[in-house]
Amino acid sequence: MTNPAIYISRQSAENFLAEFGRTFHQSEAQPLLFQVWGMGGVGKSTLLNKLQDIHQQQADFAKVYFGLTMDIETPIELMATLYQQFPQPDIPPLLKQDIRDLTPPADTFISIYEQYQQTIVALQTQPVAGKSVQPEQQSALKDLLELGTITALSTVGSPDMAVGMLRNAPQAIASGKERVESLLQQHPATKGKQDIQSLVREPLLRLTEAFVQGLIQKAQQRPVVLLLDTYEKAPSQLDLWLCNYLLGNSQLQSYPIRLVVAGRQSLLKTQYWRKLQQDRNLVYQQPLERFDQPQTREYLQQIGITESEQVEDIYQVTRGLPYYLDWIRKETATGRELNFSQGNQEIVELLLQGLNSTQKQLLQLAACCRWFD
Repeated sequence: MTNPAIYISRQSAENFLAEFGRTFHQSEAQPLLFQVWGMGGVGKSTLLNKLQDIHQQQADFAKVYFGLTMDIETPIELMATLYQQFPQPDIPPLLKQDIRDLTPPADTFISIYEQYQQTIVALQTQPVAGKSVQPEQQSALKDLLELGTITALSTVGSPDMAVGMLRNAPQAIASGKERVESLLQQHPATKGKQDIQSLVREPLLRLTEAFVQGLIQKAQQRPVVLLLDTYEKAPSQLDLWLCNYLLGNSQLQSYPIRLVVAGRQSLLKTQYWRKLQQDRNLVYQQPLERFDQPQTREYLQQIGITESEQVEDIYQVTRGLPYYLDWIRKETATGRELNFSQGNQEIVELLLQGLNSTQKQLLQLAACCRWFD
């Protein structure tokens, strides 16, 4: 049986937890978003787990891992996945004769999201006219889904980024809009239905507003915390939405709603995040480093490794990287002899996660050059 994961206190981690705890229950408190960042394997996910353990009884949490959690590649998918994790309101006990009169309170986000999804499915599967869905209808629907993101993000971020999402051709946007309008005016799911047409034209705007209102409604009962882990794998359009759409909604600041992000890069390396921070000071950041030698020794003591020479050898090999030490913990728990060449390979695979083949080859080439230097 594997020993449970070990948490070793570090000043940087304690500072992060203390700052989060200081503002946790406060309305209109800054910051709104907390980020811990650092290289792969320094313990960012462990710190998020620790934060959740501390506040689990006082708040409702929703958590995703980019690159692992399914169906979070777009802002709309992310909102739906997060929202589904929150508990639904309890229905109080009622007398039998009262049940027939019970109407559950409408959840704005769920109702709008379901309406949007049902409309998209209808546009995908039901023909405008005739007996089958034609290629022209499929093309118009594809444009509709792309334009819903492009139109929104081009108003708050880089227009060049937005155009790039649609085959890097500005003329394609105008042509796409024409096909979309023709589809919406003719299809039975949207024909003559102005509210639904507005929703599918600008789904990101409408659904983000409904998402915020839903979070506010929940936060009036208990604080709400959104945890976004392995954020370095989040798509660029999602990062732009998070900064300019979600955090751009000033209503969030008036309620106990917090976002916690863990990733390998500082958010503030990007211009639009720096602009948000300059204007509203909503982000608290904490870099996380490897364990120092005393912290490494403390970790090894907890898994039964206390011999001074072995502790020193392990520190020299691992350089205090928590992920590597956790690998040692698991190997020790199973009784296997430590094979550091295998451990090194585990670390290489960790650090290469999220890179494409070209990026991996460049890093390997750079490593070879350093070896010959």
